[in-house]
Amino acid sequence: MPDHLKPANPNWAGLSIILWLSITIIAATKLAAAPYKHSVFPVYVAGVSDWLAGNHVYVEREGIDLYRYPPPSLPIFSLFYPWHISIGVILWTIVGSLGLYLAAEQLRIKILPGGLHWNNKQLGLYRFMVLLLAGRSLWNAQANTHVGALLISGLAIGPTRVWLGAILTAMSMFLKPTIISIPMLALFQRPRQIAALVVAAMGIGLILSGPWSAANNALWKEWVEHGLASAGERRAAFRDAWSAALAIVASLSGKIPNLETPYPAGWLGLSGVLALTALATTLLFGQKLKRQSVITLAAFLGTAWFLMVGPAIEPPTYLLIGPWIGWALINRKMAIHNCHYWQQL
Repeated sequence: MPDHLKPANPNWAGLSIILWLSITIIAATKLAAAPYKHSVFPVYVAGVSDWLAGNHVYVEREGIDLYRYPPPSLPIFSLFYPWHISIGVILWTIVGSLGLYLAAEQLRIKILPGGLHWNNKQLGLYRFMVLLLAGRSLWNAQANTHVGALLISGLAIGPTRVWLGAILTAMSMFLKPTIISIPMLALFQRPRQIAALVVAAMGIGLILSGPWSAANNALWKEWVEHGLASAGERRAAFRDAWSAALAIVASLSGKIPNLETPYPAGWLGLSGVLALTALATTLLFGQKLKRQSVITLAAFLGTAWFLMVGPAIEPPTYLLIGPWIGWALINRKMAIHNCHYWQQL
């Protein structure tokens, strides 16, 4: 068949952007039309409202979930509070979606080995995987979208712009403190970045918390007490390694799994063993790899460890591993079949 009669190859990279925009618009429209239905945005609004009114923030509220984020998160959420809830959730969705897209692109260009030279099909696959794992978070207005945008952009920018990367990463931890294992493992060989992250977290925490007062002290105490009371809790919505183990055991016996079964006594010890395994793997390969490859390996392992052991891992949380899964799928043949792959990066 003559070349001019052959069908043109689809522009997968362009189609992935169109799909991303479409999902964002659909999610924003759905949330604006029914902001209290299948959405956690009202939780953020209620928390900010009580905070501004001087009321207790970490309390049960009828019809919506408990506000669980640390006190420095309140000023962040307050940026979307002055608007009508339908307008606020539209802005929230657009900012999160755009931020995640830009963060994933920065990660691809600056960190992911080979990402700068991917072809049209590979670019489409990468963006599709990030969007696929982010879809649930966008649909429910979850903060995980913004956590992912801040964390991923911090990891991408950090090697060349240390303080900006530290600020972005610190902001992500104020929205989800439990992700601290990811930057700590990804930056373990970069003490300058870790030091900057610690300083940034302390500084931003003090700024967002406002002047130290009896009210702020009570707010922090309230959050700590809530965290201690909920430590080790199990909910049916959780999807970590323990959920998978319960489902496998139940299926073998022909039963329905009770996903609220408490963690076993050795769960904390197992979590430690897995963390040490991730660290040892990074140390083993880290001496032979270039900077980008070390960050990729460490962040991938750190994210996988976090999603396996928790705490409080729900389906929207898997957004955090989207870029790493996309990279692994694109590079799977090289990673598996070429034993010299890592040395050639």
